[in-house]
Amino acid sequence: MDNGLLGEILKVVGLSKEFTKKKLFGSKISTVKAVEGVTFSLHDDEILVIAGESGSGNQQ
Repeated sequence: MDNGLLGEILKVVGLSKEFTKKKLFGSKISTVKAVEGVTFSLHDDEILVIAGESGSGNQQ
């Protein structure tokens, strides 16, 4: 019987991630939302690629 979960190796529900960013000389702090409310599942025969905006992975 296939219950829809056969082969599922990863399930993410409601993923959210924020980063705090300091302004020049640490004077102000702002919050940057990277993702909000992301839900997905990955099966054993699939490949998942996550791509952000240009420069989204760079440290500043």
